Amino acid sequence: LYRKAVQQMTQTLIRKLTTLSQYEEALAKINSSVTDRLTVLKTKPQSIQRDILTICSDPFTLAQQLTHIEL
Repeated sequence: LYRKAVQQMTQTLIRKLTTLSQYEEALAKINSSVTDRLTVLKTKPQSIQRDILTICSDPFTLAQQLTHIEL
């Protein structure tokens, strides 16, 4: 009885650790992807990067446009 219970707990633990490991691997991939994108963004010339206010200086219009995008 105890041996079977320990075996079941061990199997459950192994499954959970495997899932956790896969989750951590996915997070690492996402983190490296974000880091790569940030590096690319930082190396772009300033003329390519735009401030949100240069595109839309009116906060009300900006809020409307963002609402349309969300819908």
